[in-house]
Amino acid sequence: MGDSQFEISRDKVTPGAGTTGTLLVEGTAFCSTLELPWKNNTPDISCIPEGTYEVKLLPSARWGRPMPHVQNVPGRSEIEIHVGNFVQDTDGCILLGTKVVAETLVGSRVAFDKFMEWFNSCGGVATMTIRSADALPLQMQTP
Repeated sequence: MGDSQFEISRDKVTPGAGTTGTLLVEGTAFCSTLELPWKNNTPDISCIPEGTYEVKLLPSARWGRPMPHVQNVPGRSEIEIHVGNFVQDTDGCILLGTKVVAETLVGSRVAFDKFMEWFNSCGGVATMTIRSADALPLQMQTP
């Protein structure tokens, strides 16, 4: 995996609501995140499990250009980091924004462009760790 690292610290992970969090680049708060709720890692309706993943800049069929892709997510593919404002804007991907207001991600393009500037400066590869502020790891929670 790459030497560059970032982390997503999830604020709230529930089965029924969007999953909000903070993306930290090398320990410093960088932007906000919004993901689908936790539904046992079911494709298209769930956020991905906690863990450490390699993220690579790869071609995206959806966006028609290279986008950050989260690699080796168990049972999943095409997990990208991209722009969006609502949980309805993702099928399991991670959305970036400047802040979350009532489960709406604000300033998505600004935050994504800033992230891409950093990510490109890393050569388009980095290690991402997702952690939850919840007491139990996602693998131990019930749906």
